[in-house]
Amino acid sequence: MKKVLMLTMCLTLCAGAAMADHIGLYAENTGINCFKAVWVPDGGTNNVWILQKFNTGSAASEFKVMDTSNAPVSGFFPTAGYLAIGDPLTGASIAYQACIILPTVIIGRIRYADDDLTGAQPDPCGKLQVVPDPGAAPPVLQTLDCQGFAEPATGGSFYWGTGCGNCGEVATTPSTWGSVKALYR
Repeated sequence: MKKVLMLTMCLTLCAGAAMADHIGLYAENTGINCFKAVWVPDGGTNNVWILQKFNTGSAASEFKVMDTSNAPVSGFFPTAGYLAIGDPLTGASIAYQACIILPTVIIGRIRYADDDLTGAQPDPCGKLQVVPDPGAAPPVLQTLDCQGFAEPATGGSFYWGTGCGNCGEVATTPSTWGSVKALYR
């Protein structure tokens, strides 16, 4: 009985860790694609959506978006009713209007690769990545749950351009279970 109880507790802890909040960057507000190959020169449709996924109840988030793409960014537009302190590109704290219990929360959007500013396109494989806010002490990437407790979050990446693969995921080679076991013999 004691072994069953310990196993149940361990599995519960592992399951909780697997369901951590995730702050990601996506080409649309539904949170499906973290990649966009086509640069639209009108500047109005180049949005990168900031979403909190796997949410079980949150009231705020704190993060930074690191830009290594050399593309101009013309602004951050938080979701209506949210209070944004700072800017995602330098570090931001976003307070939602209330405790939100939805699987996906739209935090806002960044207008990205905006040719209205300079006409510059992003690098062939531009990247935006959610990282800890360096202005916090210590630097954090977190959400605030509905009871006011800070919860660590994971950060996602967004890739822009034709030089990128599938959102930076590492390709795998199909294999059999026997060949995987042979690696450890």
